[in-house]
Amino acid sequence: MVTFVDSSKAEYGVEPICNEIWIAPSSYYEYKAHERDPDRLPDRIKRDMRLEFDIQRVWKDNFRVYGACKVWRQLLREGTSGFRNTLQRFIVVLSAPLSRRATSDCLSFNRLANSDCVNPARFRASMIAEAISDSSVIAS
Repeated sequence: MVTFVDSSKAEYGVEPICNEIWIAPSSYYEYKAHERDPDRLPDRIKRDMRLEFDIQRVWKDNFRVYGACKVWRQLLREGTSGFRNTLQRFIVVLSAPLSRRATSDCLSFNRLANSDCVNPARFRASMIAEAISDSSVIAS
C-alpha cells in the first residue's frame, strides 16, 4: 500500500488516496517516519531484527539441519533470553519449511518441499480405506 501511495501522491495527494484504499493517513506517515529514522521503531521490532540475525547465524553454522528446538537451546547457551514462541514464529517468517515430528513436539526443518512430503496419518488412512474397498470377502 505504501508503494502505491508513494507512486501516486504527487498527482492526487496522500489523504485522498488513503481515503479511497481505507487506510489511515497517520499510518502511512508513521511508516514513512520509521523508514527515515529506524530509532523510532518499536522495541519489539528492534529486538526481532537482532534475533533474526542470530537465528540465521546459528542455523547456518550448524549446516542448516538444526530445528527450532535446537536453535532455541543453542541461543540459550549463548546467553539469549527465552523466546521459543518468537523463534518458531521467525522460522516460519524466514520461509523455512517446517514439519512436525511424530515423536516430538518440537518443530524441525523439512528438507523436502511440501509437495514432496507424505503425511503419514493421511497415508495410513488412505491405505486402510483402499484395503476396505478392495476386500471382496466379508465375513457374515
